[in-house]
Amino acid sequence: VYPNPAVNRAFLFFNATEPGTATIRIFDVVGRCVGTIGPVSAIPGLNKIDLDVSHLKKSMYKLTFEFNGENEQIRETKSIIAGW
Repeated sequence: VYPNPAVNRAFLFFNATEPGTATIRIFDVVGRCVGTIGPVSAIPGLNKIDLDVSHLKKSMYKLTFEFNGENEQIRETKSIIAGW
């Protein structure tokens, strides 16, 4: 995730080995889902997803990244600091 901390926008970069869809969910510090981005189409190779974080209050958030839904085992969690 870049930049981090983010004010209005951040970008999530990932490499895909095959075509598919990615979904990102944003969770606040108490675990509430405060945003969902996607599904977004992905191509093999480097992909970039634009994260609009302008609506988020100044805090730390967790991002979950899912590729091809539950059919794939790829699931990662990243942190982002927004509103700074």
